[in-house]
Amino acid sequence: MRLLPFALSGLLVACGGSVLTADGGPGDDGGIDAASDAPPLDGSPCHYGQSPECPGHCPSSPPSQGESCDYQEGLSCEYGTSPDPSCNQLFECTNDAWQEMTTGTICPPPTDCPATYASITPNADCNPDGLACAYDQGTCFCTTSFGGQKLTPAWACIPATSQCPSPRPEIGAQCSDENAQCDYGSCQGGVALQCKDGNWVQVETPCPG
Repeated sequence: MRLLPFALSGLLVACGGSVLTADGGPGDDGGIDAASDAPPLDGSPCHYGQSPECPGHCPSSPPSQGESCDYQEGLSCEYGTSPDPSCNQLFECTNDAWQEMTTGTICPPPTDCPATYASITPNADCNPDGLACAYDQGTCFCTTSFGGQKLTPAWACIPATSQCPSPRPEIGAQCSDENAQCDYGSCQGGVALQCKDGNWVQVETPCPG
């Protein structure tokens, strides 16, 4: 039998030494690169963030409750456009199956947002309470979460930066600036994110009492 040269053999080495064909052999689910999604030879799963050869990937659309998420254990994925994560769909890969973590919070519609970022005056009165608005220039929240300084809803705005653009990335979105941290109003109804193992993950931040 004649063997093909290595460069033309089309073999890819995956996690733990598994060998896959370049045209999508074992482990290819059609949506994720075969080499990234393949299990290692010892049968242990490639948990999210375990190594560069085993990255986590959020599906392009919301998964179904209980759908398999092999090799993405621990990964959270957000779907929606609100700066407030409680207003969006959220799924987490737990025990190799997607679990929906959506809170079901009823949020004010984005159509209630002022037309422009420039038209918002920070700390000025606003309504309705809980309104979250994303603009290219930054993110604003109509909130009473000011550490007890104001009892009525007022605007709190977080300007965008080169490292932390607005609108913010979704939880689970891919990123390249490892360990970068961005606080998108985590104490005003938003979220704080960190780039970890190639994905934006939610991190907890202390808020004034």
